[in-house]
Amino acid sequence: MTTTADRHGIVHFVRGTLGCGCPDEVFNSISIERPGGLDPSAPYVRLLVGSRLLIYVLDGKDVEQEPAIVPRLASRGRDERNQNGLNRFRLVIGSERAKQLLEAASASFAAEIGDDERAHLHVIASDLVPVDLHSSNS
Repeated sequence: MTTTADRHGIVHFVRGTLGCGCPDEVFNSISIERPGGLDPSAPYVRLLVGSRLLIYVLDGKDVEQEPAIVPRLASRGRDERNQNGLNRFRLVIGSERAKQLLEAASASFAAEIGDDERAHLHVIASDLVPVDLHSSNS
């Protein structure tokens, strides 16, 4: 769970940065996890908002080192969304080189996800990712 101060940053990130139209009550429950044990080669942050919206946040450096991480996490997130009856899944990559990563990441994400309208990829500047969602936090 996050604190009240964290909640404000998460709301801004989800609504402002990612453009999600989630209603206020969805943000009453926010869970942040670092499930590195599931896949140590894929250090990402798992954000669950209101038991509706699942977001995986990944550092662009990890994508540059291992491009196959994008379809692997896309598949994992889609499967988790479906298994848990969630509304949407978003894979977010924060990078200093967002423009350069966008094309390749989009292609591999689309190849894995297909025309699933409830799964989305966001490649954004690293400084738009709240500190609480950086994969290097412990």
